[in-house]
This record gives sequence, structure tokens and C-alpha cells, in this order.
Amino acid sequence: MSSILACSLSFLLYLNCLLELIFNHNYLGAEQASVTLNFSRGASHIICQYYKLIRLGKSGYRRIMLDLLRTAEYLASNLEKMGCFILLSEKHGQGLPLVAFCLDAAKGYAFDEFAIANELHQQGGWIVPAYTMVLHSEELKILRVVVREDFSHSLCDALISDIHRALHRLRITSAYTFSKENGSHANSNQT
Repeated sequence: MSSILACSLSFLLYLNCLLELIFNHNYLGAEQASVTLNFSRGASHIICQYYKLIRLGKSGYRRIMLDLLRTAEYLASNLEKMGCFILLSEKHGQGLPLVAFCLDAAKGYAFDEFAIANELHQQGGWIVPAYTMVLHSEELKILRVVVREDFSHSLCDALISDIHRALHRLRITSAYTFSKENGSHANSNQT
């Protein structure tokens, strides 16, 4: 169910005169009214999509998608400015409203994408999936952020800020671990 869903589907259906979705059927010898569609699963998500299509129309969905793409582009450009990530997803409003990225392997970080995802989860409760790719490219690890309608510009700024903090913590931790392992107090020159 998406963030655009109404709290009370029945109320919205009756309120907006979508009575054509109600049909009667014979149940144990009596006529019963039903608002669900006859599938093996509940159909509330289908009814909600139908309602949203009627309410928003094509222009409404277009506006929402353009907003999502703008937010994804904003996130992607900020990640690119950090200088440590390579963007893997389409940019400039092309593709889906998601940002897929990985660490720049040429920089030789002592941590990986899984460490970033873990740090983001621990420090701010963010769930940014990190995973390896398919067969014959398992060495490629990526992070992915799907931009949903409830992912506002201010939430995007908060995520960017938390990514900065996560990278800072991981650099300090990896530099400390490296110096402990080598018995020295050398600083890491990673950016």
C-alpha cells in the first residue's frame, strides 16, 4: 500500500460515489453486498489504485512521477558531489525514481557498501539495501535508494547528511583499526 492511500477505504468509496464497485452475491441463501473483488487475496490495493486513478488522472500521476524523479536527481547529484561514489542508475529524469550507487573502488576504502548500510541503519534507522550483483559479477556491491512519494526533499537532505556522517565515522574507524593492526598511529588519506 502506498503513502497516498486513504485511512478508511470504505469511507472514501462511499464519499466519492464509487458505488459501482459494490455488487451483490448470494451467500447462504441471502443477498450480501460485497466491496471486494473475487481473487484469492484481498483486493483493497486494487480498489485503492482504481480510486487513485479516478482521483488523480494521468496528469496527477505525471506530476507525482516528475516530483519523484526530481528528488532522485537531487540525491544522485549530492552523492556524486561527495566524490566517493559511482552512480549506476539513470540520471537526468531517465529511468525509475531510484538511485543505485557503489563506492569508487579506485579510492581503496577499508570499508564497503554493507558497512555504509549498517552505519546508516544504526545511526538514523535508514534502511538502504546493500547487496552483491548476480552471477559472474558478485564482486560488485551496490546501495540502492528507492524514492517514494513520502520521501520529501527535507528527508532527502537528512539522508544526505547521515551518509556524510556515516562515511566520516567509517573513515575514522577504519583508520583506527588500520593503525592498531600495524602498531602505528598512521592516518588514512582517504577522501
